[in-house]
Amino acid sequence: MSTKDGVTVARHIKMLHNPVMNIGSKLLIDAADRTNEESGDGTTSCTVIARAFIENASKYMSARGRSDQAGGSFNPASFRRGVQESVQLLCKEIDSFSTPVTSSDQVYQVGMVASNHDKRIADILVEIYENEQLTMQAVSIGGHGSESSFRDKACLDIVQGYSFD
Repeated sequence: MSTKDGVTVARHIKMLHNPVMNIGSKLLIDAADRTNEESGDGTTSCTVIARAFIENASKYMSARGRSDQAGGSFNPASFRRGVQESVQLLCKEIDSFSTPVTSSDQVYQVGMVASNHDKRIADILVEIYENEQLTMQAVSIGGHGSESSFRDKACLDIVQGYSFD
């Protein structure tokens, strides 16, 4: 298998004999799946960030000791709150760097990067952007046939009303 897609790599992680490592691999798979479901992109970044988070959290917990051990000062609830606050701060910081897409040229540029420079897919995204009647929820971009032939058969299906697969 040859891929640059983080969610595909994560899904091929085999169950490990070490139960703790199994939990970590399951977290990576879940993080990549959730990112893929919510945004459709960024799964490699998500996997790398999740791995770094798990490694650092493990080091932190080992250094602090468990709260049920004598002298241990690790509190899982406090740790969780700290993570949630950090995520909120990071999201605000990332939002401050964002640039709204306001032109067909920008949509094309984003489409080229997101599709590994596949002009056909970038053109489809521009068509969607320029058609004011469409929203991304109402448009199906996909391949007809097997997943491996997606690049050869990418198409845009515009459905007025409802469509059931």
